[in-house]
This record gives sequence, structure tokens and C-alpha cells, in this order.
Amino acid sequence: MSREVHVYSHTSPLAQWRQIVEIAALVIAAIWAFYQFVYKERIKPASEAPNLQIVRSVAHEALPRGKELVTVSIALKNVGTAPVAMGGLIVDAYGIRYSDRTSDATPAERTNGLRTGDYGLVDSKPVLLYTYSAVWVPLGSQRPFVVLPQDTFTIPMSFVIHGGTYDTLRLTLARCDQRADTTLVTQYTPRLLKDGGFDVASMIAENNAHPGLECGGTLYTGGEFAL
Repeated sequence: MSREVHVYSHTSPLAQWRQIVEIAALVIAAIWAFYQFVYKERIKPASEAPNLQIVRSVAHEALPRGKELVTVSIALKNVGTAPVAMGGLIVDAYGIRYSDRTSDATPAERTNGLRTGDYGLVDSKPVLLYTYSAVWVPLGSQRPFVVLPQDTFTIPMSFVIHGGTYDTLRLTLARCDQRADTTLVTQYTPRLLKDGGFDVASMIAENNAHPGLECGGTLYTGGEFAL
């Protein structure tokens, strides 16, 4: 007569914990791989807004017969992970001369929530020295202009003035951009101000004219540079 023998094995607590740790490690590794190779490389860039950094600089060089060459450089750097399609750019450069009289003006509101008071030397009425306007595909042009991630594109603008005429150069600017994979377009025509410069405010006002279009700038001053 035969008989069956049943052998039961019980996993020790130490072995159970080892299995739990191994499973947890596999899950963590899978999550990390998904984050690195799927989310960071595909999902996140596909939803990330444009991240364009604008750097302004001014250089001036003495020329014969008391003249001076002024070069304004606008550097557009894409610090994001998605290609950026430029929609438009306006730059106005004004010459400023300061008197020896100090200002006694009370603080004034520049924009909503921003008030400033300048008690330094009184400046003259700005004199337009140079104006620049460019429109690309997102604002209705046929010309594409795409800045790839981590790339920098610099736009130089040069003009000549009489040396010593102005103390500083004041810049105002506007820009519009969107993700390069956005195909929406808003028709925009640059407007001229009475002083002959292109209207910075009109381009800034195009912000969100269609979903994904970002416009901004410096309506009052984008920086003042010594001449």
C-alpha cells in the first residue's frame, strides 16, 4: 500500500522582505525609465510652452569727423525644450539727453500696479534714431523663423550719429512667438507712431490673439545704455 507524502515549505520573513524589496526596485526602475525616456523626451516637450530669452546689448565705436557707429544687438535664445516660431519683433531706439536740472516729479503710475519716481536729472524728449519691425509666419507672413532648443539667434541693427549728441540710448521692444508645431495664424500689420517708429504697444496687444501665441515686451523702456 502506498501513501502520499506532502511536503510544505514556508518562506521565511527575511525571504519575503527580500522579494518585496526586489519587486519595489523593479517598479521604481520602470517608473524612472518611463520618466527619463517617455515623459522627459516626448510627453513634457509636447506640452511645454515656449521659453524664449531676449538679451539686449549696445556697442558704440568712434568714427572719423566726430561721428559714432551704434550697434544694437537683440539676441533670441531658446532656453526651453521645444522649437520656437518667432511671430514678430519690433525695436525702437531713442536718443536721450539729460539736463543739469534735477526732477521734482511725484511718483507716477506706469502700468497697473507699477508706480515709479525719478528724482535724478531731467531727460529730454526722446528722439527716434532707429526703428525695426519684422513679421513672420504666426503673424501672417510667409517667412518662417524658428529658433531650435538651446540655440541663439542675434539680430544686429546699426546706425550712425554725431558723437556727444546724446547721453544714453533707450530701447523699447515687443515680440511675439509660439511653439513651432502650432499652425494657427493671426494677421497683423505693424503700425507707425507719429514719431516714425513702429508701435510696440500694438504688437504687445496681440498676446493670445490665438491659442498659444505669446506676445510681450517693454512698453516704456527695454533698457537704457550709455553712449
